[in-house]
Amino acid sequence: MKSSFSLFFTILITSFSHAQTERARSLLKNVVRITAFTNDTEQFYGFGFITGEKNDKFFICTAAHVVEEANERVEVRFHDDHLDYTGKVIRLFINDDIALVEVDKPVSFKWSPNCLGSASVDDYVAFIGRDRDWYVPTQPALGVISRHNNNLIEFDIKSVRVGTSGAPLIHQTGIIGMIIEDDPSQAIAVDLDRLRAKLSEYSYFFKLKKDNANELPSGNGNNYREMISNLGLNYNSTDFLQAVKENDFKAVDLFLKAGMRPSTRSRDNDQGALEIAAENGHVQIVERLLQAGANIHRQNNPSQQYTPIMYAATSGSVSCLQVMYEFDPTILDNGKGNDAVTWAAYRNMTNSIQYLIKLGVDVSGNRSAAALHGAATYGHTSPIEILDQNDADLNAPHLKGVTALMKAADRGHLEVVQLLLQLGADKSLLSEDGFTALSLAKNRNYPAIAQLLKE
Repeated sequence: MKSSFSLFFTILITSFSHAQTERARSLLKNVVRITAFTNDTEQFYGFGFITGEKNDKFFICTAAHVVEEANERVEVRFHDDHLDYTGKVIRLFINDDIALVEVDKPVSFKWSPNCLGSASVDDYVAFIGRDRDWYVPTQPALGVISRHNNNLIEFDIKSVRVGTSGAPLIHQTGIIGMIIEDDPSQAIAVDLDRLRAKLSEYSYFFKLKKDNANELPSGNGNNYREMISNLGLNYNSTDFLQAVKENDFKAVDLFLKAGMRPSTRSRDNDQGALEIAAENGHVQIVERLLQAGANIHRQNNPSQQYTPIMYAATSGSVSCLQVMYEFDPTILDNGKGNDAVTWAAYRNMTNSIQYLIKLGVDVSGNRSAAALHGAATYGHTSPIEILDQNDADLNAPHLKGVTALMKAADRGHLEVVQLLLQLGADKSLLSEDGFTALSLAKNRNYPAIAQLLKE
């Protein structure tokens, strides 16, 4: 049975679950399914969305590659309508993968032109349209913007499928682009600035407007920035991140309400607000940042692929780990759970290790080589005992074939060497450079360890 804390946070996430998802659902009427037929009767499927209207005609934007080979027959189906309407491709911009389709407007059909949005890198996004249905992803299937350059938006998402092309890319503020690459490993959308430019021939081709009701708060109306100033802080990223680090929830909340992005990162080390809060075990701020849309999968250091859950593991805060896991269980996928165990082992955070194992992280066999190496490096015995109890291979080699026993001997950690030998570690193994634990202890002049390894 869930604790009241877990239940509260589950409700919080469900209510947020996500702003992008709810915004997408509010725009289902704007999205159409496209079926294009070639002269060979081959069919191409995709989606599109209404961008304008005039004289009982709708103008629908879709991906050019969906309709470029179509003959006169392009079928358009609207949401909650069982009829297909014959459309006509009236503009085709092959180089930009943009097409405009004209179709008769269904009787009494209403759509929402107030749907223009805006977003930044690291913001969550959703879309409408998959498998020929008006599919809308929910957490954890939402995407995250990884790059926005030259009018193209790259976003990380696993829930798109072939046939999603032409679908709108949606932020909590509204539509921000049109998907032109529906490969989950490399999803790309063209932004609305490019669409607007290409459809500028006639004003009625593109009549989308910003929806002020869904605009992110600037804080001006509620004097949030003035309230921040009254706390002796400046409205800038430095003071915001410092407030996160110092666990000043009131200040952090005001910054976010004033418009500070939850994905704000340090210019010094690229560490984001969520990583800082997680590393320090500030559970309430972690909750608030996730609620505001912070990217729980963001890699702080692309070369090392440090993620927020790894920082949380070093804090030793089980509550922090719990909050993050309940928000998105996939944070432990693809080896990230083992990475978190490794970071916890380096810091001797046994409670983090035990909780991660409880969540299902498999530390058996050679999966714990890095964690054992980390614990041995810093002389921590408790993580080694926990890993051994969960079937870790104590002889698993790490970098250059160095085992935990070799590393402990090299660093002079007598208690770790004793423990590993008691648990059955093999002292005869050689590293890739030809060293044994004994030779390393001798080279470092640790006679007590050398004597123990000779016995």
